[in-house]
Amino acid sequence: MATTINTCAECGVRRASKVSPTGRPLCEQCFATLTGLAAAAGSIGSGHGSGAVGDAIGAASFAGAGAHEDARRAERRRRLAEASGFWRRLRIRLIG
Repeated sequence: MATTINTCAECGVRRASKVSPTGRPLCEQCFATLTGLAAAAGSIGSGHGSGAVGDAIGAASFAGAGAHEDARRAERRRRLAEASGFWRRLRIRLIG
């Protein structure tokens, strides 16, 4: 199955939005799965036998959690630049 840059290299079905450490394009689900497996392997290698399951679930759940923060931060900066007045700027800083 030939893959393109927009297709996940792991499943070959979904659109790739992440990149693996080796440079392969991955979809969100495959990225989370591989992150969880890497966490489990690291945990087992460290001697945390049964703790590997929790590490894998936690890492897979957290994978890509901050991906949208850059866009939110840029939007907040844009709104702050456009806002005038102390109270309006304070509201943007505190609430968003």
